[in-house]
Amino acid sequence: MSSRGIKSLLLLVIFGLVIIFGIKTVFKHEVVIIDEDKTVTISTFESKIPKILKLADINLRTEDRIEPNLDEAIGKDGKIVIQRAKPITLVEGEKQTTIYSTESKVGAVLESAGITLGKDDQVYPRLNDAVARDRLIEIVRVKVAYETVSEKIPYNTVYKMTDSKSPGEHEILSEGKDGTLECRFKIVYENNAEVSRQMVSDKVVLAPETEIIEEGLDKLYVTSRGMPFRYREVLILRATAYDLSYESCGKNPGDPGYGITRSGTKARPGAVAVDPRVIALGSKLYVESLDGTSDYGFASAEDTGSAIKGNRIDLFISNRAQALRYGVHRVRVYVLDEKIPEEMLVGYSKK
Repeated sequence: MSSRGIKSLLLLVIFGLVIIFGIKTVFKHEVVIIDEDKTVTISTFESKIPKILKLADINLRTEDRIEPNLDEAIGKDGKIVIQRAKPITLVEGEKQTTIYSTESKVGAVLESAGITLGKDDQVYPRLNDAVARDRLIEIVRVKVAYETVSEKIPYNTVYKMTDSKSPGEHEILSEGKDGTLECRFKIVYENNAEVSRQMVSDKVVLAPETEIIEEGLDKLYVTSRGMPFRYREVLILRATAYDLSYESCGKNPGDPGYGITRSGTKARPGAVAVDPRVIALGSKLYVESLDGTSDYGFASAEDTGSAIKGNRIDLFISNRAQALRYGVHRVRVYVLDEKIPEEMLVGYSKK
């Protein structure tokens, strides 16, 4: 090839390179990437966002939010905005996990993480609240279940006095038999741990049969203080104590009926709660301790209680601390055959 031909070929190659370079220069563009508080600007021929981010050495979590979307081409303004997902600690009982989210409200965070809640579940902070500064969300999984339990109703023992037998002589006229009480409980579990158990209903499925003992005793009883009285019936009961606290009576000062007994009288020392099927309301009583503690003494059956069924008696004690200390005692209750003056109904208040 002649020198003239070689020159022409070189000029042609140079011209082609100039054209190619010019075309590339025309299509090359700048892309601004705003990554939270950091801004990166790169020049590239690429229009696909994943490749642009790779060129800028920017990695994403699947939870990060980016505009435009990864499957879109770069916009005319040449800008990519990245919102980073923040770590959030999720606590469920003793289980603790970390999730990532760009959401600011608790409910939206859980929804974006695919976490569903039951109708009774509890969340702290609440669903409409903003994520707390410590970026911690606690979920309490709540489950409500019901359980039916059968409980024994101990039978009562009633002593009937007779003149046909000598003092100390006795005869069982009727054998006592325990009854059955069916109780339905509402049980609440939080994160599979039982937190409360409440009886919601009870039903006597088998009534107890009272044991009746005929005994040849003098119907004249003399108290530990030397005071005689006559009685018509004797019962062995289980005694507890109550006062005017909300825990005992379910009412606060100012509530309707606060401090008023079932008989309409004022709750006071000497007033007791009974099962009216065992001891009639209005009966005058003498309560004798069987375990060496001091007698409650003369009393009046004026009140009832949902837990006072069968061979139970609840003694009113005005002092809250003393009522709590009383616990459970076995007592012998004499149903009196005579009236007792009000001033003798003192319970433990003067003992």
